[in-house]
Amino acid sequence: MADIQKNEATLVKKVWDIANVLAAAGVGFTDYITQLTYILFLKMDAEKEELIKFLDTNGLSPVCVMLTHGHFDHIYGLKDLMNTYGIPAYMDLKETYSLEHTNPYVCKNYGLPLPELPESFNGVKEGEVIEVGDLRLEVIETPGHSVGGVCYLERNEKV
Repeated sequence: MADIQKNEATLVKKVWDIANVLAAAGVGFTDYITQLTYILFLKMDAEKEELIKFLDTNGLSPVCVMLTHGHFDHIYGLKDLMNTYGIPAYMDLKETYSLEHTNPYVCKNYGLPLPELPESFNGVKEGEVIEVGDLRLEVIETPGHSVGGVCYLERNEKV
């Protein structure tokens, strides 16, 4: 258990290190959160390889993926990332149906193949708190864009 807490604390520090890299490149905090979210959802093999190389080169080891929703265009590369690092993905399981029934013609219209789905997701529900290192991410259901959309609130960090 102590090793897990140490690894989680290290991850939190490294996430802030990434924030500093992005800030030095002129990316604001709100944009950083967006960039951190989207960097995990990759469409091309070269992008997956680039992300893994970046993580490895900088000594970063993701411990989980927090999905706000499960539209097909946001999960490319997720299975590879989960398998490479042995990490779980969290998502409201109401999103499972739409992922499993993604229309291949919709993907084709965007010039994309059907994404490979992970074997499983860890389900989240309103009010649940997921602890990642020192962060306590509260799940807030925000349906609208998708039936199982969620946001994650870290009250102490006010993000």
